[in-house]
Amino acid sequence: MEIRRDREGEIISATLKLSDKIKALELLGRYHKLFNEKVDVNLGITDWRVLAIKNGVTEEDVVNEARLLIEQFADDSSCEESN
Repeated sequence: MEIRRDREGEIISATLKLSDKIKALELLGRYHKLFNEKVDVNLGITDWRVLAIKNGVTEEDVVNEARLLIEQFADDSSCEESN
């Protein structure tokens, strides 16, 4: 607050500076944890071996199935490229 006085000490004017309203609201929101500034990047990815064991499938079966899918995808892609 700024107060201006004349030579006799009488108050001529008084200025009251207000703070930034947006900044005040932002600080209030942060204090009450209304904004989430952290990002959770846990995707919950499980090792395929754990999933195989849970489902009673051997690692060899999973690898063989993956090979078949890759071959099918490669065959499908080559057919699309020739068109």
